[in-house]
Amino acid sequence: MENRFPNGSAVHCSILSPSPSPIKAWKREMEDDNSDNKSRNYDYPRDPSLTPSPPPEAVTAKGRLEFHHHGLTTSPIVATATAGKQKGTVESQIKAEIEALPEEERLQAETDVRGENPVGEPLRLAQIELDSFDRELTKLVQSNPQYHDLRSELDNDFVKDTQLRWKMLRAEYYDCRRAALRMAKFLELLQEVFGSYLLMRPIQLVDLSPEERQIQRRGLQQLFKFRDHAGRRIVGCFDAYNSPTTSIRTLLRLGLYLLQVASDDEETQKQGVVFIFMLLKDIHPPSTMSSNNPFASSRWHTLAKALNRIFQCAPVRVGAIHVCSQGVNDLETSKAELANQFGLKERARCRFHNGTSMEISMALDGYGIPTDRLPLKYDGTIKIEDHLQWIAVREAKEEAFRQGRDLDVVECPMNLDILSGRGQLVRNHPGNVSFRRDFIQARSTQYNAAHTRDEKNEIASVILNDIAAMNRRFLKQHPSGYWSELERKVAKEKVMMAFREYRKSQKLEESRSSSSSTTSYQFPPHIQQQSSSTSSSHQLQQHQPLPHHLHHHLHHHPHHHPHQQQQPYHHPYHPHYHAGHRRAASDDSPPGGNEHHSKRFKSG
Repeated sequence: MENRFPNGSAVHCSILSPSPSPIKAWKREMEDDNSDNKSRNYDYPRDPSLTPSPPPEAVTAKGRLEFHHHGLTTSPIVATATAGKQKGTVESQIKAEIEALPEEERLQAETDVRGENPVGEPLRLAQIELDSFDRELTKLVQSNPQYHDLRSELDNDFVKDTQLRWKMLRAEYYDCRRAALRMAKFLELLQEVFGSYLLMRPIQLVDLSPEERQIQRRGLQQLFKFRDHAGRRIVGCFDAYNSPTTSIRTLLRLGLYLLQVASDDEETQKQGVVFIFMLLKDIHPPSTMSSNNPFASSRWHTLAKALNRIFQCAPVRVGAIHVCSQGVNDLETSKAELANQFGLKERARCRFHNGTSMEISMALDGYGIPTDRLPLKYDGTIKIEDHLQWIAVREAKEEAFRQGRDLDVVECPMNLDILSGRGQLVRNHPGNVSFRRDFIQARSTQYNAAHTRDEKNEIASVILNDIAAMNRRFLKQHPSGYWSELERKVAKEKVMMAFREYRKSQKLEESRSSSSSTTSYQFPPHIQQQSSSTSSSHQLQQHQPLPHHLHHHLHHHPHHHPHQQQQPYHHPYHPHYHAGHRRAASDDSPPGGNEHHSKRFKSG
């Protein structure tokens, strides 16, 4: 099949199948897609790159697609991608696509990738925005036969939920028409992979099969317990080749659940979610890592196709996609499949990183991702402790939801939240750094000037009010891994304790600076006099030659010298000291041996 890029180049995709059944399924999918396009009487945007790649070999002839199948015995699907008329890599083609975008869309994609997009709520009234969204969604479902099964579901409480509609609006930059299209695709996919009952409520862990729960507990796909520098949640996929038998349906169900949980975070709704592929070639046999291996290519095809559907309809947009690999072949395979399956929006937000683990870490650090917290060991083993704690927290929250209770816990603190605890992770948390700088250090003079405890309590109360007005929280972590908000009384004590610790650190710093500027080591007077006399004797020895009658005496007594003086004193920590006195030191001498060696020096 030939896919053309805006610059005129093309990518040919040739996929072979041992049986005609995949051909018929793909042909029906293409025909249904074409009929859907013709049935749309309104100009909803549609990216031609969203057309799925064919499983059989397809060639273009006089505007038609001709299908062939071949009797293969090595693998069910063989996918190859080669450059078209304009030679170049897939990455160069994607770069050309990005450059061909309008300036506004190009800048939007770049700011999304780097997390530098200060998305704010629209100035218009929220109710007007939601009413417009409802009209667009009703129009879309009523006029498009593809979504006729959703007509009876539009009045469900889950579909009419205000939070879900705001998620869709934020995912499409508050464009009501695009948000309505995303909502319709989301409901359609839920109905397809879960059933109509999940149009009544959010997805829960109990909706996954035991096999899917087992795959989930392996930790190959995780929602990390930390954020990037912009405050966005990060989803990690550590193994694109994790299971040859994993179906698209299973990948869709697991992916939808992960992104639904990520969409519950308001900051991620506005900024988007970060997606990381980490291809761990060290845990695979060499035979599965070649780009010419049909099994590797087919699994990438399956994964990329599932991700494309999820990204197009999830209740949170994908702000950045990072594909990391230490093998060039793996990266080329992923590039080809992603270019074929992803839409233009997603391709513009893809970044590929190849090299050593250190080079990949430095590249991700440049995009604001704290790589030191990635759940990976030095040998490439995946850490799953935090992931299992996250699953336990999700189970507890969902059980409380089914019982009609609200379990007020925090899975992942915001960047501006203030954490209570010890250790470098807590101390270096962005919220704690900002708290010490903007509140404690800035108001320490006022706090130190307060004479009574009531005045200090008043200052701490004002700080708590200011922090609450900024939607920031004081959090403490529980042994189970989740976080909860501190009571106001406890938070006030934490503020006052922070003032006391800052005052102690200031006094200690002042004492150190004053002592370092005024204190210098002085040798005792008799040692300084001895050192000066020794220096004078050396100068005389250098500038005054020996008398002639002493040369014969010096020749017969080489160890006696008329100008020889007593050896200069060396401090026990002087590098010359141990060279001259190492043999005299006894084994039972005290540490440093100052007393023993000083006596020996005086007696010698």
